[in-house]
Amino acid sequence: MTLIPERVDVEEVERKLKELGWEDSGLKENELLENILHDKIFEETFLKLNEKQLRNLTNKEIEEIIGQVKDRLKAPEERVLEYLRHGITLKVKGRDVTFILIDFNDIDRNVFTYGREVKFRGSPENVKPDFTLFVNGIPLAIIEVEPTSEPRSEERGIDQIKSYEQRSFDLFKLVQIGIVYGERKVYFPTYPNNNFPTSLEG
Repeated sequence: MTLIPERVDVEEVERKLKELGWEDSGLKENELLENILHDKIFEETFLKLNEKQLRNLTNKEIEEIIGQVKDRLKAPEERVLEYLRHGITLKVKGRDVTFILIDFNDIDRNVFTYGREVKFRGSPENVKPDFTLFVNGIPLAIIEVEPTSEPRSEERGIDQIKSYEQRSFDLFKLVQIGIVYGERKVYFPTYPNNNFPTSLEG
């Protein structure tokens, strides 16, 4: 059997993402996302999705709200999942106001982008998934590509994502799904394994 270079599969995945409507995020390969979020897209989409709630507020007040929302997304993963589903409620001028992060009622109002080999903070080293999928600037899924012509190549991709989980706790509080594109195509829920040792040996 002739093995097909992995880059061919990477290009195929990118082509399929574009066919499905995912757009290039504009992030460069090896660019480090310090804050995990794609800040520019996150803030632009947040303003659009919550236009009514933000009406009549000053720019300073809006900046403070966005800062509070970003801080809330550093909460434990169970809480973050609730925020993604139902939004974040904050006190604004003495009353409770809920701000949504994803519009589940009108999918077209959301922004779907991907980043190729974007870096995220990790320990003992940073992580760099082949593709990161962002919804409204929030990384919700990653794709690891392995040669489709190599037998059982998906197993290596699964191991790679598991190693990412152990090394980048903050990223995997947000990422919900891991996808491996290899000889077999598989997907599975991800978890931030902050209690695992940093070494994969033993």
